[in-house]
Amino acid sequence: MSTRINDVTPITPISLVTMALLSQGHRGFTPAETIEILGPFVDFVQDRCLPTSTSVAMSTPEQARAALEQLVENSVVTRTDGLTDHIYSITRDQHLAAAYYRNTIIHFFIPVAIAELALALGFESDEMLEDSVIERTLALRDLLKFEFFFAPTQEFIESIREELARYRIGDTGPDDPVQVNLRAMHPAKSPIVLRPFLEAYSVVAETLALEDDRPVEAENLKKRCLKMGEQMYHHGRIRNRESVTTALYSSGIKLADNRGLLSGGSESRRAFQRELADILVALNAITDSD
Repeated sequence: MSTRINDVTPITPISLVTMALLSQGHRGFTPAETIEILGPFVDFVQDRCLPTSTSVAMSTPEQARAALEQLVENSVVTRTDGLTDHIYSITRDQHLAAAYYRNTIIHFFIPVAIAELALALGFESDEMLEDSVIERTLALRDLLKFEFFFAPTQEFIESIREELARYRIGDTGPDDPVQVNLRAMHPAKSPIVLRPFLEAYSVVAETLALEDDRPVEAENLKKRCLKMGEQMYHHGRIRNRESVTTALYSSGIKLADNRGLLSGGSESRRAFQRELADILVALNAITDSD
């Protein structure tokens, strides 16, 4: 039922704009820069005829400015009036409020973002290319099961196959198939859609690994994650400020508990840490090559 409700949730200009702003950490943007970031997402919406509350065509700075000013009125976004332009950024301590708008539409972009990340994580052979990607997407789906409402397995697999077909995954030519396929998917969507969640999970994994084999209590772990998150963010190990929040740590801790990691298991905890570290390496590679 939840996935069906998601499918008819309309996409609004405000939700798209908050997704753009949240994707870039602490920096702000001009309306023209916002248009540039949103371009591939607007194309995505229009190509797939996704439901919208109004026209989401954002081809001019004025169209982006209208949505940004609504967020300014609600104190979610702050406008800085410079000499040559206006700069819009998420208001301090309002990242969760901005995420509320973004999260109303993020489900539309999850399949393509997961498929993109699955490709970046790589596979040993391109002999069974599509099957390899499907296997990796199912692993990512399981990793994010406490964050999103996913369609049933077969329906999810079909949505992934549809995305792979759009980007001609089976027709790569002589080059490295991963790179060819990722280029076909550019501009990248997975860093914008998935980074906050996966970085937060990596904070949970790093914090758990410090406990060796000792059992931990969820609330205490959450407090320690906040300190670790601040450390990793300011050290540049994670890039998105939104990843330093108890709301996302709660889901990561649920996942760890589901895997039996709160009760102990130093080797399993280190494996969890490596899994998230590898995912962030792939995610950063997508970002840096885009």
